[in-house]
Amino acid sequence: MILGLVASLAWLVPLPDRLAMRSSSVVRWRDGRTAFLTLSEDERWRVPVEVDEVDPAYVDALIRLEDRRFWWHPGVDPIAVVRAAAVNLARGRVVSGASTITMQVVRLCEPRPRTLASKLVEAARAVQLELRMSKTEILSAYLDLVPMGGNLEGVEAASHAFFGHGADNLDAAEIAVLLAIPQDPTHRAPAPDHVETLAAARDAIARRLLAEGLLEPRLADGADGGAGSGASSPPVPSPGEAASAEEVLARIQATPVPDGLRPMPRQAPHAAAWLLGGPQVSGQDLVTTLDAGVQRRVEAVVADARGSLHRRGIDDVAVVVVRHRDGQVLALVGGHDFWAARDGAQIPAFAVPRSPGSALKPVLYAQALDAGMVLPEQLVLDVPVDYSGYTPENYSGEFDGMVPLQEALSRSLNVPFVRLLHQVGVESFLGQLRGMGVTSLSPVPGHYGLSAVVGGVELTPLDLARIYATIAEGGRARPLRWLEPGAPADPSVRVMSPGAAWLTIRALSRRDRPDFPGRGALSAMPRHIHWKTGTSFGNRDAWAVGSGARMTVVVWLGNLDRRPAAALVGAQAAGPLLFDILDALNDGFDQDPVAAWTRPPDLRPVEVCALSGMRAGPACPETREVPGLEAHVPPTRCTLH
Repeated sequence: MILGLVASLAWLVPLPDRLAMRSSSVVRWRDGRTAFLTLSEDERWRVPVEVDEVDPAYVDALIRLEDRRFWWHPGVDPIAVVRAAAVNLARGRVVSGASTITMQVVRLCEPRPRTLASKLVEAARAVQLELRMSKTEILSAYLDLVPMGGNLEGVEAASHAFFGHGADNLDAAEIAVLLAIPQDPTHRAPAPDHVETLAAARDAIARRLLAEGLLEPRLADGADGGAGSGASSPPVPSPGEAASAEEVLARIQATPVPDGLRPMPRQAPHAAAWLLGGPQVSGQDLVTTLDAGVQRRVEAVVADARGSLHRRGIDDVAVVVVRHRDGQVLALVGGHDFWAARDGAQIPAFAVPRSPGSALKPVLYAQALDAGMVLPEQLVLDVPVDYSGYTPENYSGEFDGMVPLQEALSRSLNVPFVRLLHQVGVESFLGQLRGMGVTSLSPVPGHYGLSAVVGGVELTPLDLARIYATIAEGGRARPLRWLEPGAPADPSVRVMSPGAAWLTIRALSRRDRPDFPGRGALSAMPRHIHWKTGTSFGNRDAWAVGSGARMTVVVWLGNLDRRPAAALVGAQAAGPLLFDILDALNDGFDQDPVAAWTRPPDLRPVEVCALSGMRAGPACPETREVPGLEAHVPPTRCTLH
């Protein structure tokens, strides 16, 4: 009956509120390592961890030091209580406590004066926790809440602040430090004037643990004792060689204790804040698809270019890197300096709609091929035209008269593509963009006109990454993914034929074009890279988008306040940055075969007029064969002969 009453009270009385308090938000790289942390809702660095996410050697040492019967007692350890009472009675003063880890969790949640009455309350609450929570949950709560000085709580946050890494892999010296500080955070938390106190406490704990048979394996396997070990440090045993307790202790003592705090992880800040919904949002734990190595290489290229861009009046940048086979986003750069004291510094430019200039021409090109309207080498008109007052012009201000369509694409001529859009239809073109996953278009019919193909719509860099990843994947579109890297890839949807995608890639890989990078280092660039640049009207946006063997990269340059700059020309500003990034990622600069470059089976030889590029007629004096879509060969034959 008494047990039933106790159990009922345990479930009727609410658990401490602090157990449900939101912790720091964590944004992780795809491998699980921490990329970005926020403060918790109570302005503390507190990173939740599960027991199996913390180095087992630390957990074993913690239980041995603080509560060796933790796994067996009901929240209060009777043996420890009797022992402490005997010692205190013999000494005539309180020199030993009997607090279990469970009781310490209660005290951390509900601080009380250190009185006998408080101890009784803590004991009752500890029993309640044991009835309501598993042992593992209680231990996790301790690992999250244990005080580490200042506004640091928990072993994970402390490990980042003291050692620059998580608590999943700790050496012997680090384990002893993390055990020493909670015993007296005020006087042992890393600081220049706490070094001697912390070192003495660490060494004392290490001696005790070594005497009980712990810690040896941490250094017997060849650990180096941590950063800062001097040349006078005792030699490290060879791997597999047993180390004596004295040798291990000497290595620990030779390791400097931390004398201050390292910066907390705040990497990829634009991406992290965007994913969290703000840089101070707490309580979330997100595993992203972002790759730390890819992100850092991209950021390094962008950082190198920052000074040059600024001198030319270009202050903002966005880069998106997508693995096009499954749509996973590997890198997101949303600006130069997230923490800069200027308006717009924290805006993620990769999610801001901007005019893409002529970067959408490949979509229209493939759509017209699939519609059976044209062939890639068919001559199209590049002459002045007037559509009810709209008179498109080429960037150069000149006209070429007639030019093959694929050359018009590689040279990014505006007039032929406005003419082609007039044939295809604006709404049909917009439908193709929406089918490829573009969500930033206005749903109002008639909102866009013929300028849509030369910059008259606004898309985000993420939108453009999805479009070009679709082309690189042979016309199969799938959503971009930035979370849950281990989940199965989203199903793809075919939005253009494999042949149309292949012919588009071929046109975009041509080197005889004005936006080809004129640098000797790229003179031998393989044909595994295809790309397109774009410049918005009034020089407000410069774009470069390219795909290599594995990745699609989008580069946007501009000013978020929409200031123009004469240097904002895709080929001149964004193009070099694109190729530097592809080079840094070694994507396309190798000789591996690319699946997108394997000629798909829906292409067949088509006999065309050698002059007009149209399907050959009986009067054509000279013909040749070119690849064309088997199911979508234009019905019209050569009109020049």
